[in-house]
This record gives sequence, structure tokens and C-alpha cells, in this order.
Amino acid sequence: MPSLVFVLLLGTVVSGYKILVYSPRLAQSHVNFLGRIADILVEEGHDVTVVLPIIGRKAPKNGTQLAKRIIINQSPNCVVSPKNGKGHFDSVLWSEISFFGKIKMMDSVVDRHVCQCKKTIMENEIIDELKKENFDLGLSEAYDLCGMPFFHEIGVKKHVLVSSFMLLEWVAARFGAPNLPSLVPASFGELSNSMSYLERIQNIADLWMGDRFFEMMSAGIQDVANRKHGKKVMDVKEKLSEATFVITNSDPLIDFPRPISERILNIGGISVLPAKPLDAFWEEVMNRRRKTVLFSFGSVAESALMPAEVKKSVLETFSRFPDTTFIWKYENESHNAAAGHANVVTSKWVPQNDLLNHPRMSLFITHSGLASTLETSARGVPMLCIPLFADQMRNAKMVDKMGSSKAVDKKVLFDPELFAAHIWDLLNNDSYQKHAQRLAEMIKDRPKNQRQSLLKYIEFAARFGSLMEKKIPELGFVQYYLLDIIIPAMLILLSTIVACFFVVFKMAKLLLSFAGKTPKAKTA
Repeated sequence: MPSLVFVLLLGTVVSGYKILVYSPRLAQSHVNFLGRIADILVEEGHDVTVVLPIIGRKAPKNGTQLAKRIIINQSPNCVVSPKNGKGHFDSVLWSEISFFGKIKMMDSVVDRHVCQCKKTIMENEIIDELKKENFDLGLSEAYDLCGMPFFHEIGVKKHVLVSSFMLLEWVAARFGAPNLPSLVPASFGELSNSMSYLERIQNIADLWMGDRFFEMMSAGIQDVANRKHGKKVMDVKEKLSEATFVITNSDPLIDFPRPISERILNIGGISVLPAKPLDAFWEEVMNRRRKTVLFSFGSVAESALMPAEVKKSVLETFSRFPDTTFIWKYENESHNAAAGHANVVTSKWVPQNDLLNHPRMSLFITHSGLASTLETSARGVPMLCIPLFADQMRNAKMVDKMGSSKAVDKKVLFDPELFAAHIWDLLNNDSYQKHAQRLAEMIKDRPKNQRQSLLKYIEFAARFGSLMEKKIPELGFVQYYLLDIIIPAMLILLSTIVACFFVVFKMAKLLLSFAGKTPKAKTA
């Protein structure tokens, strides 16, 4: 099996449930969330195997340290092409992305996942081996629907959806949590929950875009499943709806309030690990100046691939704060990007969680990926959020509304004057720090034990399986928003009003005609 790499961590035989986790290796933060869940389950005595299909140019780490791991290498057909290649993604990342540009990016994501699913589903040897394991439960990433036919092939009957994002709207609608366009910002939109009239129109369009993504993904994965057997042997959407629960990376203390159901568990922040002491190098860096700022855009958006104009602007901005140390996650050391800037330290990797825990960390300039947003919130550090794509705009708006951070457009990266003004505000306005500390204390003392909730939900699902009694009927857009009732009712009401006006008009006209006929005077 040249395309398959096994890493089996053999340990003590446990008496818990046998659980299979389907975790696509795309972005590190997503893999970490499912990997952390897998490790918690292992720590509690369950036998966990994680399947990791590689998607994307740079495969991140596995996310789990304790579970058995099966790595499915990326198909050569899915690596790079003009349609789904990483080069195109990098070229548009730092510029403004139009509504139709977002659709194009989402289509490329669908293409890459469907492409890899073709290879994953045809790994018959590993599928046959996994069939023998007789897993009690499956966990699958909610946005990559390949887990549905994969579980079907293996014979996994009971399963739980896991969203490394917040609660995705196409999942919410199928698990009893209505998406209210006037109150609930779309997952991949850029709005807060306080929307103007035009913003509500935009939110409806963003919600439609999310539904379109789901329809494209489900249709593509359904076609992959059908082609393997030459006929339809399972329904991807039906399998999705059969999940006992949905577990999300949303933190109710930070996320916008929204309707929820008993089949949805939000455990955002559970993957934030305890901070470790810094080594001598990083401790020395943190102690160089009274204030330190971390500047990082995560594992997907590489600073080394920024346009030259942005790099120049960033360094010019940092030079305006000589009394502040800037740590810049910069992936290519050969560029020597910070040459001549004494207060800038570049590194291709930074211990982000540990740095954020240091008392001299004053600000995090971030892309607002959900993992970074939750991690920073737990550490009580203000953020300057410069979202680039996907859910990052929404994440930035969440913490902006909490008062702990400021969300700005990525155009600020091209303007040193404006960029510096935002940094100065966050470093010198105590209100951001106070709100950030309050939020960190709330997270620390939250009334619900996330770990215990996770275990109870997982063990319940492994025992009882699908809750088909709780299944939400599949409704179209018109039915879901009661348009088939509202529109006829409005037409009837309008017709009634028009008819009433017509009758009143006719009666008034008749009365006026009678009034106009004055009786003739009698002659003597």
C-alpha cells in the first residue's frame, strides 16, 4: 500500500468504545480540534483510530498524540492545477475578494475535497481492514462530507458530526437550530449580528452561498459514492442527518447568540492546551522591551508569500514603535525579512499558545482563524483582527463586539499610517485589555465542564445511535421560511383590501350620483 502510511500506537487494551475519527488533513487548526477530541477519548479509556486523508499543498501535523493513525496520501490528481492550485489561492488572499470571488474559492475547495474523496473511497484494502474492527461510533468533520460514504463502506452505523468551525448553517438547519437571517450572521459572511437593512440583504446572500457550498459538496461526494458501485447505495444527505449529535468549535461565551437544539454541543476552546514555559530564546525575546506584539496569519496564509508592498508597509509600521518588540511569524528565513529593524524578530515557527500566556504579550495581530481567536481569548490578550477569507471575518466581528479586540479590513496592511494608528489605539487604550481579561476569566470559570459534556455526548451516541425521532424534515427555501404561506396570505390580504376599496369607491360614486339628482321644485 504505497499510498497509505500506518502509524499504530499500540497500548493497553481498553474496555471502552471503539471509535473511528475521519479528519481531513487540510488546515492545522481543524486537525488539532478533532485530534484533541480523539486524545481526550483515549485518555478516558476508549480505543480511537484517526483516518487522515491529506488535502492541500502542505499537509499539517496529525493533531493527535495518543490515537492510532492512518494517513491516506494525497492523490496526484488533486495536488495543484489552475482550478484548485495553491498558487491561485495565494494570489487572491491579500486582495479584496468579491462575492463571486468567494463563490469561486468555495468551488475550488469543493473540487479538492471531492477529488481526494475519489481516492479515499477506493482504498479497498484499508476499508476491508477497518470493517473487521467493528467500530461502535464514527466522528467526521462536518464540512468534508466524504466521511459519510467512508463510514458506509466500513459499516459504521452510529456517528457524530464534528465541526472545527462554528455551527455551519447547513448543519444547523438539519439539527433543529433555525438560521434567522436577521439575527444570525452567515458562517462565511463578514457581518455582526446587528445588521442594517442592506446588511440583512447581504446576509441572506451569504447564507445562500453557504447552502450552495453544501449542495455542491454533497452532490460531488454523492457522485463519488455512486461511481464506486455503479449505482446509488447510500444517500450522503440522509447519512448526514442520521448523526446523533453535532459537536462544534463554537464557544457560546464568544459566539453570537443563536437558536440551538439539544442535538448540538458547543465546546469551542477545548483544544486550547495549557501553556508551557518558554525556552531561553523566547524568554529573552519577551524581556527585551516592556511591550511585545505577536504578528501571525496562521498556517494557511504565509507571510513569506505576502505582496512586497505589504511586507514593506508592515515593517514601516513596526518601525514607528521602537519601544515595542514585534514577533513576526515569517516562513522563509532566507528572505532575511527583518534586516535593519532592531525591534522585529522573525521566525518560521512560534510557540503561539505559550507566547500569548506571557505577561509582556500586549497584542496579537491575527488573521482571526477560529483556533487563534479562541486561544487568544483564553489568554486575555487583545487582538487586532485582520481577516483574510472564509470564517475569519465573522470571527473578527465576534471578538470586536466583545470589546476585547478590533476588527479592521485587510486594506489596512497597505497603509502604514492607518495600520500604526490601530496598533497605537490597542496598545494604549486600557478598555481593550480590561475586556480581554474579563473574557479570559469568564472562559476559565465557565459553568459547564466541556470535557465531561463531550464524553457524555460521545458515549450516549455510541450506545443509542441515531435519534431519528428528532430528525428535522428536509424543507426547501420556500417552505423553510414559510413563503408558501406568507405569499398567498399577502396576496389574499392585498386582494381583500383592493376589493374593499373597489366596493367603497363604487358605493361612494353611487351615493354621489344620487346626491347630484336634486328634486324639481313644485309649480303653483
